[in-house]
Amino acid sequence: MTFQTIDALLFTTVFLVPGFIWSALHAKFVPRRALDPQVRLVEYLTLSCVNHAVWIWMLAPLFATGWHRIHPGWAGLFLIFPTLFSPVALGVLSGRLYQSDWLQAKLGRWGFRTLHQIPTSWDYQFSRGLPYWVIITLKDGSHVYGLFGGKSFASDDPGERDVYLEAVYGIADDGEWLPVDGGAGILIKGEQISAVEFRLLKEVNYG
Repeated sequence: MTFQTIDALLFTTVFLVPGFIWSALHAKFVPRRALDPQVRLVEYLTLSCVNHAVWIWMLAPLFATGWHRIHPGWAGLFLIFPTLFSPVALGVLSGRLYQSDWLQAKLGRWGFRTLHQIPTSWDYQFSRGLPYWVIITLKDGSHVYGLFGGKSFASDDPGERDVYLEAVYGIADDGEWLPVDGGAGILIKGEQISAVEFRLLKEVNYG
């Protein structure tokens, strides 16, 4: 992409960058479905327009009067707020709202049934940011008992569903979970996993 004029550069920055920032920040909280690049471009343009609706009082005079051509430096400075700061705030806000299911709950009360944006149940469960005791059943029938907490990780790559547990436990004769001596976690490849069972916990005790 080449920019022939300062107007082309400004309009590209104004109508693509905010939408990209908003979308990228939102994706940090909610896994996204893969979209065609052209569809993603329309998304950036749409989000940018929504973002600019908040700043129309400043943007309209800026471009309608041609002031940005006379003072490009000051125009660039003013555009920092709607181009960078505003989409960052909106991206974080929309991501947190969607992650909390607040919007879906409100729409459900009004009789609307919405499709979930998160593509798979794996992405949904592991993107919630909650700690769990987990029991992973492997395809050979064996089990791994561990802690999925703040230092654990589950891949969001559709082609590689591996999971890292920060602590591994053994099971005593009385059923108590005992931490493995000298353990530093375990990495389990996705193709080895048959099922994952989650158990709630209120606090993490590393033993």
